[in-house]
This record gives sequence, structure tokens and C-alpha cells, in this order.
Amino acid sequence: MNPVIETLVKELNRVMFGNPWYGSSIKNILDSVFYADAFKYANNYTHSIAELALHILAWNEETLSRFEGNEPKEPAIGDWPWVKFKDEMYWNEIKEKIYITHGKLIEIVKEFPLEKFEVVIGIENNRELATGYTYRESLLGLMQHNIYHAGQISLQNVALTKKNLS
Repeated sequence: MNPVIETLVKELNRVMFGNPWYGSSIKNILDSVFYADAFKYANNYTHSIAELALHILAWNEETLSRFEGNEPKEPAIGDWPWVKFKDEMYWNEIKEKIYITHGKLIEIVKEFPLEKFEVVIGIENNRELATGYTYRESLLGLMQHNIYHAGQISLQNVALTKKNLS
């Protein structure tokens, strides 16, 4: 495997499952959430943990779709998908889909032609749609996006845990 691709794969996996420098991996953060808390709101100004996790899933799926050769669009399940259920099975399904989609993306990235990493996705720069960035920038952006929202999940989890204790 090319060293550039190897580094991208290593960092993507470190953020999702490993021991990243900034703190806990996304998997550790998600797995630390008690399922009932995933559907609660810490306050009136935030998304629930489940909403944040579904948003991560949505953009993981859309990035995977682009690497599979599909045209860029809003995620198939929506940018901020609705929470369908509020039970443990659904919470576990959301997490599992995040991990599976991540694994599929990693497998495609490993085989992705090196010269294509510098090809721009889409015809215009649109931050909301994540177009106008190269495939390489898209992967780095996805990693940044997921870290950002994992941080929000961590803060929500702490706030909800403190609420539950009081």
C-alpha cells in the first residue's frame, strides 16, 4: 500500500477505534453512552446524542458513496436524520452502522488509485454539501467532522450523567 494511503487509513482507524491523541476514539465515546441517554436532550439548545450519531452515520455513508463513484449529494438518509425509535436495539443499530460503514470506506480507500486522491469532488465549493474538495481533503474533512461531533457527544453524555445523578 502506498505510504500516503497507509497514513490516511491509519489515522481514520485511530479516530474510530484506536487511541487518538485528542482523547477517546469515536467507538469508545459511543459505547460509553447509556442507551436511554442517547435519546435525551441535555438542554433546549442541543441535538440528542442519537441525532449526532445519525449525523455522523449520514456523512460516513455519503463519503463512502462518493468513493464508490457516485455523484455528490446530500446524504441519502438526510443531513440530520430523524430518530426512528428510542430503544436499546435502535441505539446499537446506529452504532453498528457507523462501524460497518467506516470499515467499508477503509476497504475502498486501501484500493483507491493514488492519483485520484487529488481529484476534486463536485463542480463548485459548497461546504454544506462538502463539494469542491479533493478525495483526500474529503477524508480528512470527514475525520474532522466526526471528531467534532464525537466531542459534542462526550459533552452531552457528561451533562446527562450529571442530570441523572441529581
